[in-house]
Amino acid sequence: MAEVPMARNLFVCEQVIVDHYTRNVSLINCTSGWAIDQFPSDLQRFCVYAILSNGLGNCAMRVRIVHLTDESEIFERRIDYRFSDPLSVLKFNLRIRQCIFPEEGRYAVQLFANDEQIAETVLQIDSTEE
Repeated sequence: MAEVPMARNLFVCEQVIVDHYTRNVSLINCTSGWAIDQFPSDLQRFCVYAILSNGLGNCAMRVRIVHLTDESEIFERRIDYRFSDPLSVLKFNLRIRQCIFPEEGRYAVQLFANDEQIAETVLQIDSTEE
């Protein structure tokens, strides 16, 4: 029977670097938002990173980004994972390369496992114009 993993945390950052020898992870420029020159924005590039544990079996992971004002979805990606041992820790890293923010505001970055939400963080997207 499959067990949905628990997320220990969820980060949005510019880059994730994994050391080849130690497998240690460095999260570069973690953020809770940024300023954009124009809306809709150009393609935004960033990473969504989480540490997952207690999962077992096949799991459909999904990252979703929604505008908090009206819950409109601006991004979604699904990835299948297999958890072989609930005691092991899985480092989830999704590189997002094609996300367009239609307007400034607050956006939720949500992580789901088998359609159950397991983590969320909020991004504040502002305009550079004053």
